[in-house]
Amino acid sequence: MACPEDPGNYDFFNNIENYIKKEKEIQTADQLPQPLVDCKSFSQSIHKSYNSEIVKGICEDFTKLYKSVANFKGDSTMISINNNDWGFLNYWLNYKLKENKINENICIKTFYDSMEPHFSNNYNSPLSIKKIYDIQYDDYNNMKALYFLYEKYIKLHNILSPTTQQEYTGALDSSNDCFVDYIKAKAPCIDKHSSYCEKLNNFKSTYEKLFSIQGSKKQEFNNNFKQLPEDSKVSELLSTILFDENFHSIVTIPLILSIFGLILLIFLFYKFTPFGQMLCSKKRKLTKKHIQNCNKIPNISLMDCENKHKNLYHNTYNIEYHAARNL
Repeated sequence: MACPEDPGNYDFFNNIENYIKKEKEIQTADQLPQPLVDCKSFSQSIHKSYNSEIVKGICEDFTKLYKSVANFKGDSTMISINNNDWGFLNYWLNYKLKENKINENICIKTFYDSMEPHFSNNYNSPLSIKKIYDIQYDDYNNMKALYFLYEKYIKLHNILSPTTQQEYTGALDSSNDCFVDYIKAKAPCIDKHSSYCEKLNNFKSTYEKLFSIQGSKKQEFNNNFKQLPEDSKVSELLSTILFDENFHSIVTIPLILSIFGLILLIFLFYKFTPFGQMLCSKKRKLTKKHIQNCNKIPNISLMDCENKHKNLYHNTYNIEYHAARNL
């Protein structure tokens, strides 16, 4: 569906670790207050082609997230929310609607505009003034890549850094390595400069600090995780990564198709060709003959046993009689 799009606001990445923390809290923390919105009525009023439970969940989570970001304590006059907060909320709503494919039938701005009246009465003024909109395709993908990089960074940081009096007991998982993902995310910045590239450079500086953290897992981290490459090497590394991925796809897909085709060819050969039917016929005859031979084995064994018994009986009484001689 064609919707008006605007560039994304990357400034919320200046405080991205805090936003990611709040986003995780609404998923796991039971103590968060329930949203004030009537999301059930909203989910029922929107287009029937959408899954009402998914729409209701997005509505509730958005409201929880808004209240958490705005530090809402129940008094609308105490709301504290800025443009960076709205930038994060806008990205989050874009992500949720795109991942659930709801944006295929409704613009993200239209979705939000339809949702807002259901809870705007809980605040002194509408929640936003043109703050929620459809993010341009390239900007959205850039934000998504950068957001996922920070999620991986936070997991690694929690493992490597002491928390309170004890160290986090999580294991270092190589799937959280940012090396390849960073190179892919850096592709739009080759010989270019933009707000996104600036935020990506900030991420690199933040990530590199992991290698200087002192802790029991430091040596393991340094041995198994790579430092992010310099800009001058990104282009070459990107070409290598893309070549490997394409080569894997080129080899894997034809191999699977070849195996499937071979199985199908063998089936058709045996099923529909005269030679295949002849082989099947011979196979059935051999199988039948084998079964008959197996059935004869007990009979042969029984006959042998009977013959041996008769011979034994005959030999028992086959004794020559000699009359007693006078001595």
